[in-house]
Amino acid sequence: MDFSQLGTNGTLTVIVLAFAIIGFLKGLVRVFFMILTLLGTAASVYFTYHHGIDTIRPHWPQIPDSSTSLLCVCSGMGTFLILFKFFRFLVNPFEKSRLLTRIGFGLPASFCSLLLGTLLLWFGLGQFRQRAHLAELDYLLARRHDITSEPNWIAQLHTEINQSTIGSLFRKLDPFHNQAKLNLTKLVISASNQEDYETLESNEQASQILREPEIWQLLTSEKVHELIQNEALQELVDHPELDRILHNQSIRSQLEAIHIEDHLAQ
Repeated sequence: MDFSQLGTNGTLTVIVLAFAIIGFLKGLVRVFFMILTLLGTAASVYFTYHHGIDTIRPHWPQIPDSSTSLLCVCSGMGTFLILFKFFRFLVNPFEKSRLLTRIGFGLPASFCSLLLGTLLLWFGLGQFRQRAHLAELDYLLARRHDITSEPNWIAQLHTEINQSTIGSLFRKLDPFHNQAKLNLTKLVISASNQEDYETLESNEQASQILREPEIWQLLTSEKVHELIQNEALQELVDHPELDRILHNQSIRSQLEAIHIEDHLAQ
């Protein structure tokens, strides 16, 4: 098989499958359940230490105050054993008991493993995309000093992933993704570069957005210029004025449709 022909879609699929297999082989769900067991044990000991005597005293008035340590030990060991047995019962679909094998109690563990793996993958992709967005903004900032600068590898890889089927699907399904806000931030940074601003002005789609009064007010804001000068990218992204402008559905639709980098001077 020629792996060079896999392309982005094939490569992403292989990566996802590899992580899924590794997760099962390394016992990801077992680690997760063990963490829950330890947390449950700690919570039990904490509750017993602070409220154990008070809880038992109505039923056993003569209980000595010095029993707290013993109660904590019993509570912790009991909780640990119960949770350990319960989660082990869920994890192992091939117990020696024929009854368990027939009923197939491994299905809850399989579901938990799939859910946990999906959440971890989603979180990982989300963190990567957030870092990639900042890298894309950093590239636009660098153009203010060197018009020939190129996006770094994170921004380039993010572009490749977005063009893939999996990346495109993830972007559409992710409720935290805000393409309009990202494009507005890119527009603000690009407009601070004279050459890029002139290029955007010569493009009909970009020029129409730049002529919007709310956009022009944002572009001429002293606070925005200060953030750009200080290269405070995250503060610029979080600027409340951006969110206010995006309440305008017409502007939001225009921003979602534009590809800033495609209109910049080369």
